[in-house]
Amino acid sequence: MAPLLQIGLLVLFAIVIFAIIGLEFYSGILHKTCYSLSDLHEIVTEGEMETPCHSDNKSLGITGAYFCDSNTSICLERWKGPNFGITSFDNIGFAMLTVFQCITQEGWTSMLYWTNDALGGQFNFLYFIPLIVLGSFFMLNLVLGVLSGEFSNERKRVEAREKYRKLRIRKNFTQAFTGYFDWICRAEEVILAEERTTDEEKAHIMEARRRAAAKRKKLKHLGKSKSTDTEDEENEAEEDDGNIKCVQTLKIISSALDSCPVIVAWPESLPSRITSLAL
Repeated sequence: MAPLLQIGLLVLFAIVIFAIIGLEFYSGILHKTCYSLSDLHEIVTEGEMETPCHSDNKSLGITGAYFCDSNTSICLERWKGPNFGITSFDNIGFAMLTVFQCITQEGWTSMLYWTNDALGGQFNFLYFIPLIVLGSFFMLNLVLGVLSGEFSNERKRVEAREKYRKLRIRKNFTQAFTGYFDWICRAEEVILAEERTTDEEKAHIMEARRRAAAKRKKLKHLGKSKSTDTEDEENEAEEDDGNIKCVQTLKIISSALDSCPVIVAWPESLPSRITSLAL
């Protein structure tokens, strides 16, 4: 959020600077327009819109300025201005609003023509060219770049949180089964240590352990070979790797339990937890 605040302050600073410059050069110049000599309340329009004027004396000869026809109209400073006086440099508020309108490139050419009509176009470009280049092409694109970077960082944070959540689920799953498997092994050790346990039962338990170890080794080698052959596919499905390992662990433990002669009761909450975590 800090980069957005910093770039926002930078854009605001640029708008204030250009608004102050506009106040010095263009304050009050957009209130002159041509009024009809027959009716001084009637504005003589240039086309469909009212146009600021410099004077009705064409002998002044200012290049680019607009002069009223002295035979039919007169240039008077009685007009509110373009857009009911909002688009102007009469005060700092309207000046900042006008500068913001220009850097968004929405109607900035009209503002350029109006100031040309009021003052002439010899040096007027020295204000508007830096305003558009710095304000529009540079500042606004910088804002878009910062926004894009912030969204990218937020996406990375979301992905990191999701990865942490999956690792935590896998860790809890592994801890639950490790504890249960240790409990089974301790029960087998108790049975093996009992005097009433026959040699046949002991041999059966040891054989079940050997088969479980062989299955674990086989699945381990099988997983390595699959990871070598399908490395690209596993990279695409990396997020499901934890669940696959958990399912393999479940198969190993289930096979060991099936081969174990000890009859034990599963905890009531464990099957539902196993199913939800494995899926």
